[in-house]
Amino acid sequence: MIKIKEIRVENFRLLQKASMSLEDDVTVIVGRNNSGKTSVTEVFTRFMEKSKFRLEDFSLESHDYFWHAYGIFLAGQPEKDVRDILPEVSLELTIDYSGSEDDDLSALSEFIIDLDPTCFTATVKISYRLSDGAIKDFFNLKLVEVADDEASQKNHFFKKIKDPILKLYTTEVLVVDPTNPGNTKKVDLHKLTSFLNLGLISAQRGLDDETVKDKAVLGKIINSLFGNASSDTSSDDGQKIVQALTDAVGGVQQDINNNFNKHLDKLIPTLNLFGYQGIKDPKIQTETELDVLSLLDKTTIHYSGENGINLPESFNGLGSRNIIFIILKLLDFYQNYRLNSGTTGVQVIFIEEPEAHLHPQRQEVFIKQLMTISDTFAKAYKHDEVWRVQFVVTTHSSHVANRAPFKSVRYFLSKPRKHFLRTVIKDLRKDLDVIIDENFLHKYMTLTGCNLFFADKVLLIEGQAERLLMPVMIDSVAPGLNSQHIAMLEVGGSHAHTFIPLIDFLELPTLIITDLDSCIKSEKPTKAGKTTTVSSAEIVSKSTHTTNPTIKSFFNGEADIKKILEKRSYQKSKGNIRIAYQVSECNGLVGRSFEEAYIYANLGDYSELEGLSGEGLENEVREKSAKMKKTNFALSKLDDSIWKEPFYIKEGLKWLEEDPWTELAVVFRLIAHKKTEKDA
Repeated sequence: MIKIKEIRVENFRLLQKASMSLEDDVTVIVGRNNSGKTSVTEVFTRFMEKSKFRLEDFSLESHDYFWHAYGIFLAGQPEKDVRDILPEVSLELTIDYSGSEDDDLSALSEFIIDLDPTCFTATVKISYRLSDGAIKDFFNLKLVEVADDEASQKNHFFKKIKDPILKLYTTEVLVVDPTNPGNTKKVDLHKLTSFLNLGLISAQRGLDDETVKDKAVLGKIINSLFGNASSDTSSDDGQKIVQALTDAVGGVQQDINNNFNKHLDKLIPTLNLFGYQGIKDPKIQTETELDVLSLLDKTTIHYSGENGINLPESFNGLGSRNIIFIILKLLDFYQNYRLNSGTTGVQVIFIEEPEAHLHPQRQEVFIKQLMTISDTFAKAYKHDEVWRVQFVVTTHSSHVANRAPFKSVRYFLSKPRKHFLRTVIKDLRKDLDVIIDENFLHKYMTLTGCNLFFADKVLLIEGQAERLLMPVMIDSVAPGLNSQHIAMLEVGGSHAHTFIPLIDFLELPTLIITDLDSCIKSEKPTKAGKTTTVSSAEIVSKSTHTTNPTIKSFFNGEADIKKILEKRSYQKSKGNIRIAYQVSECNGLVGRSFEEAYIYANLGDYSELEGLSGEGLENEVREKSAKMKKTNFALSKLDDSIWKEPFYIKEGLKWLEEDPWTELAVVFRLIAHKKTEKDA
């Protein structure tokens, strides 16, 4: 199968220098809003549809290169040096044909220029660049002296080059030898568009436009399907259906002509009264010409109703119309591909936001069925030829993202670079080795509808009590988090550390809230006459270690409870991840769980504990918390606004609120650390 193995985009919007591999079947693009997901689709369609690029389409980082090139031009440097600096919007395709039969390569022959028999890749680069010999015209700007400062001059300069970019830039297609980049060949764009059959199902599908005149969106696709079926290269079954429809329309046409002319004679008086010389009684005759395509162009889709009344297309739910629309469009693309299979090497279809108006379960079904739709169409139409299609799906849905194979996900992350934003594409196939337990993570994310791929920040918490009370604590301690997209995962202390490599890979600021789980270790004899180490839960003051796997993993195997409690705030952070566990409350005692820490933070609310201290208080608090039903306890506190959050949670939430990934925040934490050390 010929396939697009990798794409590389330069200087287009947030895609300054971005590369992404494509799966053989379905690639799923995920990420937060404004992370550059749609730009991949846009750059493909712009080039394939021979559209112009505006200055605004060039990445902000590339603007400085325009200015720099202008300075070199004014200094009289050679045109080659100027051209080398001028930015170009480019899309580079790496095509793999290692698994193709010899007869599959005819469509690709124009793009294979290497002589290496062991090389099975071809490289094609499409660029929007300044036309040859146009440098002087491009910089013939006649700038007005607007100001002495450079900023004002640059503003005037960029206003002036907007029009030359549209007029003097052109699209160039270059075939590059993958074994020798210096060996290149220019080809016409139409040869690439013939080889690469591009399809787009955009996010704006027009299905929710319920005006008086129904747009008949689905009906127009039926029209296109009929046009494909009527082609000479269509299947026999398709042509039989077309002929049957044509015959039916022909019969209607004959009836119209016969009946209409009979009534027309009665309606219009004889014209021989006007004395047409040489013509006896010239009667007006009508001939109505109908064809199926013109009829279908005016046809709307209706759904069966009751009492002989059919319901118009717009009466169906938007979710159903959306899925029908996508399926019909895919069928249209499939038929187009078959009609042009002699020249088409590969087909790439972009599907934007398939989840629109769909119930979560239907979203999950869609992405699973998309993996098999090529075989489904081939079986339905009894075709042996494989549909060489690659789907690229952009989505904001965790249900779509989590149901897709883990390795098919491409995560788009916009990161600051100087005073610009730049998109970085994280490839889970290439970088999956950083993830410890892929199977567990994928199953967990699928079962919980995890939205890690679309979050601004992440909260990993222990259990239901924390989950129920967390919104209340955020409102009280860190209200700034309410304006951000927080993914909150209930993972317990046994699994939180499993997520760390993935979260670190996604570069998500993350707070892990877990329990201290203090214990005391002791040696016990076995039946074999040996000894074994056992751990027993114990109050913190008498404990020696922690049994919490997340704490031990975070501190590189450290389990000594005393050393863990001695960790300062700055030591609980690693990059974008911070861990929070129980620490001393105002009374100097430490809880081993959230419930114990809550009691210590709100000790004044428990009159039965008044007068107790030390181990006696610890044992009573432990016994009291053990009798609590966690969910009931949390629910009882939702309506009670007069209580204090445990200090470790308050400290952690404030850390997460302050944008912990920014360099400034890191500096402030280091200053605070130095001050703490000095005070100590």
